Amino acid sequence: MPTGPSYAPHQVTHHVSRMRDAALERDAAMSKVRLVRDGKFSDVWPDQFSEKYPTAIVANFVDVAARDLAANLAPLPALACASGNMRTDADKRRAEKKNRIGSHYWRVSDLEYHLKTGCDQYFTYGFLPFYVEPDFDRKSPRIVVEDPEGAYYDLDRRMNVRRYAKVTRWSIEDLCAQYPELENTIRYNQFGQPFKGVDTEVIRYVDDTWVIVYLPERNNTVVTSYQHGMKDDRGRPIAPVHIAIRPGLHLNPRGQFDDVLYVQLAHAVFAALTLEAAHKSVQAPLAVPSDINELQIGPDALLVTDNPEKVQRVPLQVPQSAFVMGEQLQEEMKEGAGYPDSRLGNVTSSAITGRGISALEGGFDSQIKNAQDVIKLALIKATELCFRMDVLLWGRTTKTINGTISGESFELTYTPRKDIGDNYSCDVSYGFAAGTSPNSAIVTLLQLQGGGIIGKDTFRRQLPFDVDIDQVQRELDIELLNGAILQGIAAGLQATGQMIAQGMEPQAAQYFQAAAQIIQGRREGKDLAALALAAFPPPEPQPEAPPGVPGAPDAGAAGDQLPGVGANGLPTGVAPGQAGMAPGGRPSVTDLTAGFTGSGAPAMNAQIYRRVPTG
Repeated sequence: MPTGPSYAPHQVTHHVSRMRDAALERDAAMSKVRLVRDGKFSDVWPDQFSEKYPTAIVANFVDVAARDLAANLAPLPALACASGNMRTDADKRRAEKKNRIGSHYWRVSDLEYHLKTGCDQYFTYGFLPFYVEPDFDRKSPRIVVEDPEGAYYDLDRRMNVRRYAKVTRWSIEDLCAQYPELENTIRYNQFGQPFKGVDTEVIRYVDDTWVIVYLPERNNTVVTSYQHGMKDDRGRPIAPVHIAIRPGLHLNPRGQFDDVLYVQLAHAVFAALTLEAAHKSVQAPLAVPSDINELQIGPDALLVTDNPEKVQRVPLQVPQSAFVMGEQLQEEMKEGAGYPDSRLGNVTSSAITGRGISALEGGFDSQIKNAQDVIKLALIKATELCFRMDVLLWGRTTKTINGTISGESFELTYTPRKDIGDNYSCDVSYGFAAGTSPNSAIVTLLQLQGGGIIGKDTFRRQLPFDVDIDQVQRELDIELLNGAILQGIAAGLQATGQMIAQGMEPQAAQYFQAAAQIIQGRREGKDLAALALAAFPPPEPQPEAPPGVPGAPDAGAAGDQLPGVGANGLPTGVAPGQAGMAPGGRPSVTDLTAGFTGSGAPAMNAQIYRRVPTG
């Protein structure tokens, strides 16, 4: 095993053994919750399950709750990098480039997919390791969201990782395929005798200097080792690992469901006993009067007796308190896991108004919000490590990357040392509505925008789904201007009566002809702006009359006004303040309102008005 500035081979194995011994209790708890998640209840509590009922006959509550919590936590947040004071366009362009570089790291790491499993493991086990390793094939850092099982670590007082070990088991064949040059060392000992077993334990050890992969069951054979060279801003070596730990009273992480495992097991055992009681009740012996000499068995059995009212099953009394205990166990599971009834679709009539549901969902949302804060910090640390590694390993290499960010596809070329430099900082944001439902977030955004507190750009950036902000704005501008073109043509058609009355039949005919051309062009799928330009070509320039020529009209005379346009520049008959509105200044026929009910639930209403002019 290689030796570094502060480690000898025996020190590496000593630290790994020490970290594993310190986590024995945690490993036992993780093993139990994994068995319960897998439905292997009898492996955890073998004395309470029989061959007739080897596993639970009720829903796996822990698995259902963990998957639902993970689904709410898993969506990736937005990456927000800064450059300089962010006041100049140059700073904003550099920050946007860093955003795209960081999003490329996430895409190379398949973070959107792996974080779904990672969030599940975070709630289940109480912590989640993020390991940053180089991908030399793609010349990019990679964030690895690792399974907490078999993960051990040492932290300093600033919660930075000093040592980290990941223990897994590989088959011999897979290991030899990964490292063919070490096949003899993996298969045979120093005496040429083959090792026993079809698999072996593999340990990856990481500290602030070394990355070492070795086989403890193969005489600590080193598979690979290298000095990673990662350093902080002060030049001190750091480990390329961050541990996201669920907050608690101490640093020994505990899973969300550690306290409810045996409650669920007891609930499963009670359900099996209830089913057995029902089975015995149905198959209970018959009680018959003494005048029956022969007892026939079967669905069509015939019993001849003078006392038929005395023929009955022997009753098996199940105390009512047993059913109360079953309900109590179910409630204990939900309370212990912090998982409300409303998430399971169980809504009682007393809570149908929404106040009780809102309170329960608020507790669920607060758990998601707390978890988002932890995962947010982990993604910030991991992304900063990616920036450092990119500059360290490929600082002068020019790379071309592509991807999608905020719904917009991009392709750019960058050089890490130039475009990242020594500014590795970044930020991650789940948005102001972190932990709330999408409906509530959108309603809150509508209220903030309606009150003039935020603008449309901020509104779009906080939406609970990805949009290309610039593309959306361009589409809206095009729609608005297309509407203005149509309104202008409609205003001209409305003014044709006045034009004809004033003897301007050619101008009136031009509007009718333009409208007909645009209708025909739209039927053929042509662009509205191009049709408007073709229908209203720019007027030919008129030769200016020599100054002082008798009969030349004065500048600014009424004759210079366009047909159907008043002196104030508005179409004839349109009052000030009504330009661009529907005819007569009427507002839109559809009114949308958004708000919250008294219970706090989001509400959106749409009303359509039909107005008819009376004068």
